[in-house]
Amino acid sequence: MNIFKSILLLLTLSQIYSSEGNPVLSCLLERQNSYSFSPYKKVVQISPSRTGSTLVFNVLKYLFEPNDTVISESYNSYKTKVSKFHQFQNNLMDESYIYVVTLRDPVDAIYSECKIFKHKPSDEQIDQAIANHVIFLRRLKKYQMGPYKFLVLKYEEFIDDFDFLFSQIENAFNVSILNDDKIVIKNLFSKENMIKMIEQFNSFFDRDKITQLHGNHINNEQQRDTVLEKRIIRALKPFKKVIESIGYTL
Repeated sequence: MNIFKSILLLLTLSQIYSSEGNPVLSCLLERQNSYSFSPYKKVVQISPSRTGSTLVFNVLKYLFEPNDTVISESYNSYKTKVSKFHQFQNNLMDESYIYVVTLRDPVDAIYSECKIFKHKPSDEQIDQAIANHVIFLRRLKKYQMGPYKFLVLKYEEFIDDFDFLFSQIENAFNVSILNDDKIVIKNLFSKENMIKMIEQFNSFFDRDKITQLHGNHINNEQQRDTVLEKRIIRALKPFKKVIESIGYTL
């Protein structure tokens, strides 16, 4: 793509962002075609909460969801080719699917989950967040021993590096992402634009049905709650081995 096409594309994106409505919806409607994900029948984005899964889901949706379902509000069903889940289920496992998993330092992920609400999390909420995360990791290790295809992405490696994310997707799906599409994705799902998209929402329970972005989805906390962090670390100590098995330490 030459420099003039690049400038025109960026100008078009800036107009979309400044207009009313959903910028993601606008870009999805203007998208030309999706990429092939053959030989797989479905792309399943499955991850613990607060691991960058929504960003990756939207990139996968932009790239692989067919035109007739790309603006579907369904995200965790069999109606679409790209689906998003936060926990493994037996009826979700299929050798013809590819599973895209995002992982993050469990302490940071659980801490972030506890901070999505405006009120102080209760002990029950903290314990539930920890239990959900550990259950996910154990099931991941179990299914990785089976016949299933996984692309595992670490939050710390992709969250500020779209080029890394693109290369991992290209290798796993054997595709070459067009530079035009890379420009659109980088601008559309930049942190600044995602913050703009969620400004309208008052709480985490308010969400955009196309992107699954929630209110308070991006945590801009200025000072770490060390009391909460230490509590999470203590609670995770018994699960040190499973955490180390995915490449993290306490």
